[in-house]
Amino acid sequence: MRWARLVDAAAAGFARADPEWWQRSHAPGKWRHPEVIGHLIDSAAHNHLRLARALAAAGKHVEAGYDQEALVASQGYARMPPEVLAGLWLAYNRLLLAMALRLSPDQLDLPCRFAIEDGRDSVGLLLADYVEHLEEHLRQLWPGVPRASDR
Repeated sequence: MRWARLVDAAAAGFARADPEWWQRSHAPGKWRHPEVIGHLIDSAAHNHLRLARALAAAGKHVEAGYDQEALVASQGYARMPPEVLAGLWLAYNRLLLAMALRLSPDQLDLPCRFAIEDGRDSVGLLLADYVEHLEEHLRQLWPGVPRASDR
């Protein structure tokens, strides 16, 4: 499964990361690696709640988006110990993956809308969007992470 391969690739990347890697950014003026990982933790947390609420409310829950810049800045991810960020990110994604793997086809089809401009309209599409987002950012951290289309 694509998501599991991404989690495994990130775990290997974290294992290889030296202190200098944690200070880098993938491009000038962009978030440093700890901030990208912090953003992915925020994304996992928000999507975890979206998924849980959609399942608990039979897909009727509506929630607004979130301000990713403010969240990353307010939580101080750039100053957190690398092992805390890596451990939380891995744990959160393993939890979400375990939740996703147990969903029935009916649960994947549950409506799951969050904002007027949001095109996601089912739990399955929410999860697919999350994995796309995850892959995009993991490729910023580790350019060798294969794209789904590379397989």
